[in-house]
Amino acid sequence: MSDVKKIKAFVQNVLGCGCSEEVFRIIEETPAEYKGVGYSRINVGNRLLVYVFRTDDEAFALEQMEEIIRAGLADRDRHSFNRFRLVYAMRRHEELRDIVEKAFGSLKTDDRTHIHVVDAGTADFGR
Repeated sequence: MSDVKKIKAFVQNVLGCGCSEEVFRIIEETPAEYKGVGYSRINVGNRLLVYVFRTDDEAFALEQMEEIIRAGLADRDRHSFNRFRLVYAMRRHEELRDIVEKAFGSLKTDDRTHIHVVDAGTADFGR
């Protein structure tokens, strides 16, 4: 399966995006780095912006979340995306999901901003 097909399946099946097929005509993944940690910046149809961090560093995920969210919101708004999703792909996803989601819930965001903590294996797009 190509990276584009893998990303589409990830966005639809793991993140639960119910976007129309038209949105998936554009899928662009760009490798990026934040404080030495690599992540994928994914553009889906110029409507959905997704940052996928593959990390098992709980401290990084929690301590940097607010700053990453701010950067993602600025990126979303600057490029006129409809939604922003921050994804932490972690091997210990079940153990850390509640902790991360609780920390996210304490941040000031809007209803167009979401967080996901998923199994690291689901976010393998060939990078």
